Amino acid sequence: MKIKNTWKNQGFTLIELLISIAIVITCATIVVAIITATFRDTNTVNSEEKIRQGGTSALNQLTDMIKNADSFEGAYKLQDGQLTSESCQTPDSDQSFGVDAIKITTNGQVRTIECSTSSDGTSESLTLDGQDLIDSNYIKIQECDISCTQTSVADPPVISISLSLSTFTPTGLAENTSDITQLSQTVRMSNPNQ
Repeated sequence: MKIKNTWKNQGFTLIELLISIAIVITCATIVVAIITATFRDTNTVNSEEKIRQGGTSALNQLTDMIKNADSFEGAYKLQDGQLTSESCQTPDSDQSFGVDAIKITTNGQVRTIECSTSSDGTSESLTLDGQDLIDSNYIKIQECDISCTQTSVADPPVISISLSLSTFTPTGLAENTSDITQLSQTVRMSNPNQ
């Protein structure tokens, strides 16, 4: 007796097709989730690196300029929209004064380094002679502080600049945001001619 093979001519049932489609969709969803998570992590790392590079570059430029300055012209506070002279001389060298700006002379030119707040109080900037040192299109300065310590007029001042930075994302996408990055540099002027 010959057995007839009926399976060969029938094909797949509807249930088998639905199960196959469900397995393929599940696998595709897992793969897409893994790829998306990888891109988000990469964007976050890139954002943090851009913040760190931008802040470090600005601070290095300023500390080199301060360290090699010809003279220290003074520290200043912003009052009623004007910079007014402030002393950073302290009897106790552990104490420092927060100031809004310092002026130094380099290569015969007076340069102003300033931390300022926008008129609406929503953002801060770090400037050198009125020019932003941080790309405000991508990096937002949460906090900018300059402090000055000088034990006597004859001693060179010690200047500290601290920044709290985060990404500025007009789109608000979570993968483009980064936590606040803290950066600071302290420098003593080499040979300021008072």
